[in-house]
Amino acid sequence: LAAQKTLRAMLSGLPEKLPAPVAVQAPVSSKITVEVAAPAPPVGLLLLDIVSQSTGYPPESLDPDLDLEADLSIDSIKRLEVVGQLCTRLGVEGGSDKDAMLEQLSSLKTLRAMTTWLEQRYAPAAPQPAAVAPKTKAQGIPLERYVLRRQDAPPARPAPGALAGKRFLISDDRLGLAPRVAALLQARGVATTIVDFPRASALPTDLDQIDGLIHLWSLNPSSRLRDVKRLFAVVRASLQKKGRHLLVASALGGDFGSSGASAEFSQGGGLAGLVKSVLKEFSDLRAHWVDFDLTESLDAIALHIEQELLAENPLPEVAYQAGRRYVREIVPTELTTGSLDGLPLTPESIVLLTGGARGITALIAIELARRYRCHLEVVGRSSIPTHEEHALTRGIDDPRKLRQALLGADPTRKPAEIEQQARRILTDRAARETYAQVIAAGGSLNFTQLDVRDSKAFLSFIDGIYARRGRIDGVIHGAGVVEDKLVRDKTDESFGRVFDTKVGGALALNRRIRDDVKFVVFFSSVASAFGNRGQVDYASANDVLDKLAHSWQQRIAGRVLSVNWGPWADTGMVSESLKNEYQRKGIGLIPQQEGVNALLRELSNQTGDAQVVLMCGKPESFDGRAVVRSPQEVGA
Repeated sequence: LAAQKTLRAMLSGLPEKLPAPVAVQAPVSSKITVEVAAPAPPVGLLLLDIVSQSTGYPPESLDPDLDLEADLSIDSIKRLEVVGQLCTRLGVEGGSDKDAMLEQLSSLKTLRAMTTWLEQRYAPAAPQPAAVAPKTKAQGIPLERYVLRRQDAPPARPAPGALAGKRFLISDDRLGLAPRVAALLQARGVATTIVDFPRASALPTDLDQIDGLIHLWSLNPSSRLRDVKRLFAVVRASLQKKGRHLLVASALGGDFGSSGASAEFSQGGGLAGLVKSVLKEFSDLRAHWVDFDLTESLDAIALHIEQELLAENPLPEVAYQAGRRYVREIVPTELTTGSLDGLPLTPESIVLLTGGARGITALIAIELARRYRCHLEVVGRSSIPTHEEHALTRGIDDPRKLRQALLGADPTRKPAEIEQQARRILTDRAARETYAQVIAAGGSLNFTQLDVRDSKAFLSFIDGIYARRGRIDGVIHGAGVVEDKLVRDKTDESFGRVFDTKVGGALALNRRIRDDVKFVVFFSSVASAFGNRGQVDYASANDVLDKLAHSWQQRIAGRVLSVNWGPWADTGMVSESLKNEYQRKGIGLIPQQEGVNALLRELSNQTGDAQVVLMCGKPESFDGRAVVRSPQEVGA
């Protein structure tokens, strides 16, 4: 249900899942009628009631064929809340039944389709009335700090006949490795085809016959980060057919890029996040991201690849250096030093922030102004409004009540129009408040409307700061967009928007920021560290930031830091039901002030790790099927 896009899609699948209906008809809306099993209320009405409570729209305004995401802003995360509430009221407590519902309904688009599917396939216990849960004080999950360290991995245990009779497609590295790998696989009964990845103008026409992909082009010094987008298209097409083997090679030195020894982070950046995320969506997939040190012989590297493909103990993220196999583990560490006022900033300092004047970026901006009274150059896609908010909506913080107010002012407006207007109001309001708080704290702020994907404009803007101010002392790159969708539903255009916003902005900063900068911060995500279902693009993009941070740190004396943030709280984007779901999985939400303070303490150390994970929860809570919200999803 969480992946359905429209009310009709949610409704359309319910009949098969209910007991045999009696001859009772109940109107769901002016456009749909469903049979109901007495004495239970119809599932369609339950769904409409839940969606109505979630959005604030009255049931009569909810056309079952509306696109849930485009028209009602019910994205994949919010759909999880709808599913959770529906399961409770249908008596489905969890386990495989609930997981099956999520999986089977992931391709439907409307509430009507979701209802039809459930009614056709699911026979729940008697639906339970909505109950108000007693308010109990949930035990807080503390904010913890982790780092990623390379550890010895056990040798790969081969299963010799595992690949016999299969067919593999290999992208040519043009270094001589691909023919060696092909020969080893052919000796084991595998049919292989080598393709020139950069010159291929279209996807192979016989992907439906391919059992596995081996991507070696990323080892070539001429490979570029934009190739990640093309690789995703091939992987998506293969996985939708019979492909169930994937190996992607990188050339970051055999240490996961953590030493920054390889300045060419493009020879591997983004690929680990892609592999770990697709694994979360295809349970029968064998996928490997393997990092190599190209000082090893090609024959040795070919043998390593063969070993990984045959391994009975496969690892999704592995590295080879000097013939040894390594894995990356997440290690809890405490930051025993650092002061909230220890950043190398003064009232004359200039700090550049991307991501607009709202969300987490805004929280950091306000705190920097309060502590250092520095000047802030803020970049965002939306402008800061010059007009006051209309009295009709002023003071309404609850998004549901805001929608109701807008709908009451003009009942002829469609939900999609109301959603667009509500988002604009909330964005403008947050920008006004950020600007006012920065000025009140004694800082100064210049806001520039700019999309960081426009590299020419962004580079010119950075040059302009140096021309006007003479310096940039700190950078915080928080810009990002989230368009969560399963791999099979993710379009090339959507992947590109998410990837380019993070990566394009970071590359422009890397090209133009001078080496005397005191600190550079990338807002990355736990999706990069662990992979995340529905976020293959976001995980890939943030993986680039992580690799870039390690590389950039080798170049300058100042601190470069990529933070793999867990989900944040108190931004108005996480409902009580989703908080409870996180709590059940052992995932907490980072309190705003704790998150801000953690970052300031981290930056007060002039040296330190280039990549840290800050989250409320243990690694095992994130490294399963748990859906994790990124900073952009919770208001950045």
